[in-house]
Amino acid sequence: MDVFTNADNTEVNVNINEEDDQFQLLEQKVDYLIERLHSLKEERDSLRDKVANLESQVDSLTHETESLKEKKDVARQKISSILSKMDQIDI
Repeated sequence: MDVFTNADNTEVNVNINEEDDQFQLLEQKVDYLIERLHSLKEERDSLRDKVANLESQVDSLTHETESLKEKKDVARQKISSILSKMDQIDI
């Protein structure tokens, strides 16, 4: 334990080792938080990329679904037209 005299000439007992330990612990915690922050940012960026990829897939599948519905409607109209022509045939 070290003894210091402060501005009003009173002695102050300070355990420098304890303060050093506290600062070291604080520094370790800050270092951990910085590492965790970087890790979370990387994870966030990765998830953003995945979301963008999935949104692109959804858009592609939506367009494909719309195209298939249009083709189905065209096929239905052709079948209806053929059936109508067949009804006109006298057998």
